Amino acid sequence: MSKYHMGLNSSLHTKTVKFMKKKFICRGKFRSLIINKNGFILPFTLFLFFLFSTILLHSTTKYVVEKQVFDNFHITYELETLLLMAYQDVEKAYESENFSNSGKLEYDVGYVLYRVKEEKENGLLVSFECYTDEQGELFIDLMLDKKTEEVAPEPEPAEQDQDTEFPENRNLNDPK
Repeated sequence: MSKYHMGLNSSLHTKTVKFMKKKFICRGKFRSLIINKNGFILPFTLFLFFLFSTILLHSTTKYVVEKQVFDNFHITYELETLLLMAYQDVEKAYESENFSNSGKLEYDVGYVLYRVKEEKENGLLVSFECYTDEQGELFIDLMLDKKTEEVAPEPEPAEQDQDTEFPENRNLNDPK
């Protein structure tokens, strides 16, 4: 090959390189890094991959914890509902004189075992054991009050201060 022909190619190559450098979007000192002369792409890609993986792991962990919390809320709600229904049923049985000192009450979401611990003059101390179908458990002792036929006296009306009493025929907006 002749020197002329070789010079034309190198001149064309130099012109192309200069044109590309002018048209390149990122000008300045970081251009060489983005072009991957110094091995920028692999560490940057790995950084993005680990960042994405960390965010995904954190989100998954947060989701699992929230799901467990809501499951516990649901089980607690079922246990409290069982306790309320059992207390009302035991109270009705106690009032109707159809009452035994221990028993088992079945419901849709579980069952309740109750047992009378003590009989006192003002009521019964009853122990409740609530179990749900989803392995929830609640143990509590509640006082079941005796019903009396006495009617509580009506409260007396409270006396009003003279400062708070307003005459009916006077306008409140008129100063006097």
